[in-house]
Amino acid sequence: MHLLEKEEQIAALNNVYRHLNPGGRFIFDTFAPNLKQLIEGLDQQVDFDGDYEPGKRLKRIVSTKPDLIRQLINIHFRLEWDEDHQTMFEDWDFPLRYFFRYELEHLVERSDFAEYKIMGDFEGHELSQNSKEFIVICRK
Repeated sequence: MHLLEKEEQIAALNNVYRHLNPGGRFIFDTFAPNLKQLIEGLDQQVDFDGDYEPGKRLKRIVSTKPDLIRQLINIHFRLEWDEDHQTMFEDWDFPLRYFFRYELEHLVERSDFAEYKIMGDFEGHELSQNSKEFIVICRK
Protein backbone atom coordinates (compact mmCIF):
# COMPACT_ATOMS: atom_id res chain seq x y z
CA MET A 1 0.00 0.00 0.00
CA HIS A 2 3.04 2.25 0.32
CA LEU A 3 4.08 1.49 -3.26
CA LEU A 4 1.96 3.91 -5.24
CA GLU A 5 2.71 2.98 -8.84
CA LYS A 6 1.73 -0.33 -10.43
CA GLU A 7 5.23 -0.85 -11.85
CA GLU A 8 6.65 -0.66 -8.30
CA GLN A 9 3.98 -3.05 -7.03
CA ILE A 10 4.66 -5.66 -9.71
CA ALA A 11 8.43 -5.31 -9.24
CA ALA A 12 8.00 -5.89 -5.49
CA LEU A 13 5.84 -8.99 -6.06
CA ASN A 14 8.36 -10.38 -8.55
CA ASN A 15 11.23 -9.69 -6.15
CA VAL A 16 9.44 -11.66 -3.42
CA TYR A 17 8.75 -14.45 -5.95
CA ARG A 18 12.46 -14.71 -6.83
CA HIS A 19 13.39 -15.08 -3.16
CA LEU A 20 10.90 -17.86 -2.38
CA ASN A 21 11.76 -21.53 -2.45
CA PRO A 22 9.69 -23.65 -4.86
CA GLY A 23 6.23 -24.05 -3.35
CA GLY A 24 6.89 -21.16 -0.96
CA ARG A 25 4.09 -18.78 -0.06
CA PHE A 26 3.92 -15.00 0.22
CA ILE A 27 1.01 -13.70 2.25
CA PHE A 28 0.07 -10.03 2.51
CA ASP A 29 -2.99 -8.09 3.49
CA THR A 30 -4.69 -4.85 2.59
CA PHE A 31 -7.86 -3.40 4.00
CA ALA A 32 -11.11 -3.73 2.05
CA PRO A 33 -12.06 -0.14 1.21
CA ASN A 34 -14.89 1.45 3.17
CA LEU A 35 -16.45 3.61 0.44
CA LYS A 36 -18.17 6.03 2.80
CA GLN A 37 -14.94 6.64 4.69
CA LEU A 38 -13.00 7.00 1.43
CA ILE A 39 -15.34 9.69 0.15
CA GLU A 40 -15.78 11.60 3.41
CA GLY A 41 -12.33 11.08 4.92
CA LEU A 42 -11.60 11.28 8.64
CA ASP A 43 -11.13 14.42 10.70
CA GLN A 44 -8.91 14.05 13.77
CA GLN A 45 -10.22 10.66 14.80
CA VAL A 46 -8.48 9.11 17.80
CA ASP A 47 -7.72 5.54 16.83
CA PHE A 48 -5.49 4.70 19.82
CA ASP A 49 -5.35 6.14 23.31
CA GLY A 50 -3.65 4.05 25.94
CA ASP A 51 -0.45 3.08 27.71
CA TYR A 52 2.47 1.88 25.60
CA GLU A 53 4.33 1.16 28.84
CA PRO A 54 2.97 1.20 32.37
CA GLY A 55 2.26 4.83 33.19
CA LYS A 56 3.26 6.12 29.74
CA ARG A 57 0.33 7.25 27.61
CA LEU A 58 0.23 7.46 23.82
CA LYS A 59 -2.54 8.88 21.67
CA ARG A 60 -2.71 8.53 17.88
CA ILE A 61 -4.96 10.92 15.97
CA VAL A 62 -5.64 10.38 12.27
CA SER A 63 -7.08 12.59 9.55
CA THR A 64 -7.50 11.50 5.95
CA LYS A 65 -8.23 13.25 2.70
CA PRO A 66 -9.10 11.05 -0.27
CA ASP A 67 -7.71 11.41 -3.77
CA LEU A 68 -10.30 9.29 -5.57
CA ILE A 69 -8.82 9.72 -9.06
CA ARG A 70 -5.35 8.53 -8.03
CA GLN A 71 -6.85 5.99 -5.60
CA LEU A 72 -4.89 7.37 -2.66
CA ILE A 73 -5.66 8.26 0.92
CA ASN A 74 -3.56 11.19 2.10
CA ILE A 75 -3.05 10.46 5.77
CA HIS A 76 -2.03 12.78 8.58
CA PHE A 77 -1.00 11.10 11.84
CA ARG A 78 -0.35 12.95 15.06
CA LEU A 79 1.22 11.04 17.94
CA GLU A 80 0.93 12.63 21.38
CA TRP A 81 2.66 11.28 24.47
CA ASP A 82 3.60 12.39 27.96
CA GLU A 83 7.27 12.95 28.68
CA ASP A 84 8.54 14.52 31.91
CA HIS A 85 5.05 15.86 32.70
CA GLN A 86 4.88 17.57 29.32
CA THR A 87 2.76 16.63 26.30
CA MET A 88 4.97 15.95 23.28
CA PHE A 89 3.80 15.39 19.72
CA GLU A 90 5.03 14.44 16.30
CA ASP A 91 3.22 14.66 12.95
CA TRP A 92 3.52 12.50 9.83
CA ASP A 93 1.95 12.91 6.41
CA PHE A 94 2.01 10.20 3.78
CA PRO A 95 -0.09 8.79 0.94
CA LEU A 96 -1.48 5.27 1.10
CA ARG A 97 -2.72 3.32 -1.91
CA TYR A 98 -5.94 1.35 -1.54
CA PHE A 99 -7.06 -1.58 -3.67
CA PHE A 100 -10.26 -3.21 -4.77
CA ARG A 101 -10.59 -6.98 -5.14
CA TYR A 102 -10.34 -7.34 -8.91
CA GLU A 103 -7.50 -4.87 -9.04
CA LEU A 104 -5.56 -7.06 -6.59
CA GLU A 105 -6.32 -10.09 -8.73
CA HIS A 106 -5.08 -8.34 -11.87
CA LEU A 107 -1.96 -7.14 -10.07
CA VAL A 108 -1.02 -10.63 -8.87
CA GLU A 109 -1.85 -12.12 -12.29
CA ARG A 110 0.58 -9.68 -13.92
CA SER A 111 3.35 -10.83 -11.57
CA ASP A 112 5.38 -14.03 -11.77
CA PHE A 113 3.03 -15.76 -9.31
CA ALA A 114 0.88 -18.33 -11.09
CA GLU A 115 -1.22 -19.38 -8.12
CA TYR A 116 -3.00 -17.20 -5.57
CA LYS A 117 -6.11 -16.95 -3.43
CA ILE A 118 -7.75 -13.99 -1.70
CA MET A 119 -9.44 -14.60 1.65
CA GLY A 120 -11.73 -12.31 3.64
CA ASP A 121 -9.93 -12.38 6.99
CA PHE A 122 -7.01 -13.83 8.93
CA GLU A 123 -9.11 -16.82 9.99
CA GLY A 124 -9.38 -18.06 6.39
CA HIS A 125 -13.01 -17.13 5.67
CA GLU A 126 -14.05 -16.51 2.08
CA LEU A 127 -14.54 -12.93 0.91
CA SER A 128 -17.97 -11.53 1.74
CA GLN A 129 -19.81 -8.22 1.95
CA ASN A 130 -18.64 -8.00 5.57
CA SER A 131 -14.93 -8.59 4.88
CA LYS A 132 -12.72 -5.82 6.19
CA GLU A 133 -9.47 -7.33 4.89
CA PHE A 134 -8.09 -8.84 1.73
CA ILE A 135 -5.66 -11.60 2.68
CA VAL A 136 -3.69 -12.48 -0.46
CA ILE A 137 -1.91 -15.84 -0.47
CA CYS A 138 0.50 -16.28 -3.39
CA ARG A 139 2.36 -19.53 -4.07
CA LYS A 140 5.51 -20.00 -6.14
